[in-house]
Amino acid sequence: METLRQDDVGYDEAATSYHVHGTPVEVLRPADAGEVAEAVRSAVERGLEVGVRGGGHTPWSTNDGGVVIDLLRLDRIEVGDDRLVTVGGGAVWGSVADALAPHGLAISSGDTASVGVGGLTVGGGIGWLVRATGLAVDQLVGAEVVTVAGEIVRASANEHPDLFWGIRGGGGNFGIVTEFVFRARPLRGVVHGHLEFDPAELRSVLRALRDDLRRAPDEWTANLLTLPSFGPEMPPSLHVEVVWAGEDLDAARDASRALLGHPALRAGELAPGAYRDLLAGPPPEMPGPPPTMVDESDLVGRLDDDAIERIAAAHESLAPAVMMLRTLGGAYGRVAEDATAFAGRRAEAFLICAAFRAPGAPAEQISAAREIWAHAMAGVSVGCYGNFHPTRAPRVVEAMYPPSTRERLREVKRSWDPDNVFRGNHNVTPR
Repeated sequence: METLRQDDVGYDEAATSYHVHGTPVEVLRPADAGEVAEAVRSAVERGLEVGVRGGGHTPWSTNDGGVVIDLLRLDRIEVGDDRLVTVGGGAVWGSVADALAPHGLAISSGDTASVGVGGLTVGGGIGWLVRATGLAVDQLVGAEVVTVAGEIVRASANEHPDLFWGIRGGGGNFGIVTEFVFRARPLRGVVHGHLEFDPAELRSVLRALRDDLRRAPDEWTANLLTLPSFGPEMPPSLHVEVVWAGEDLDAARDASRALLGHPALRAGELAPGAYRDLLAGPPPEMPGPPPTMVDESDLVGRLDDDAIERIAAAHESLAPAVMMLRTLGGAYGRVAEDATAFAGRRAEAFLICAAFRAPGAPAEQISAAREIWAHAMAGVSVGCYGNFHPTRAPRVVEAMYPPSTRERLREVKRSWDPDNVFRGNHNVTPR
């Protein structure tokens, strides 16, 4: 097993997770599930905190004084019969899309090529195919899991079904998933468009997006993004990215007719493309000291006029801020609330907002921004999507899981991790 300690070349990079530098005793890079099990047993025997990295888009997979188990080398992707795809816990979604494209297949994934399959999937997995196929966990049919006891087990509807239920949205609370088995969907191509609107028309563009959403078939989804000014050459902007899961350009245009016919549309059109091309690269590094980001996210129950007014007013009050709204419904909404650990299936949209404040902004400014958002979302939010929430406060876990789901997750936790070893996450405590 590859082991990096503080005096080793490459340790500093390996100990850093999404710009957060930790000082673990060692970073372990196992080559298979057996070595993952060995790493877990060793950490538990020494009483060390365990961090798990299955990709890299989280600051929580490093620590100080513990062990980081990096699944980087578990990146095998194998396409089998009946559209079954086996993916290692260290693979990233760009590699998965590359492997599936020649077969005319796709798995509902994250939006960024470098996002890890493991972290996104166990958190649920909202992506460009969320209305066509559902969450990433809705395509999951089995998994290989290393438990806190250092055992390797299979989880599926027929094997350890309680564990299988828990890993589909319950995060990394129950073990380390070293292998995922998905059933991919046929997808030869997509229709894609990047539409730019007058940012002063946020409310009316949100209404147009809502109107298209409510009459569109499952193949259609869209993502609205606002950006503040980044200087004279980059004024504020408002964008809507549309994706149709298929190759029917006319159907995609018809489903998008409120957006395409909106008088505030400045530029953009729909065109055929490949699913792999939807997956973006990593965001660029910002020059200078990073601003303080006050991030919040919610699942919006109904995107009605009241909700749209609340969202737009909060965006104005929090300026400068980035806001993103992803449409839900379709296949996502036809899964029962208790079928997986991911709840919130009745939500019509997923919303995040990140307010920019000066580096080192005082706590009062941060609290004030959070209060603005909480007031706006009162009566609108029906939950929270943890994969986009940057804090691990108990209030976030409560928002992610309704009471009945939380209690069921605690039961699974008591069975599989009674001492809460796997706690570097949106933690569900065993008691």
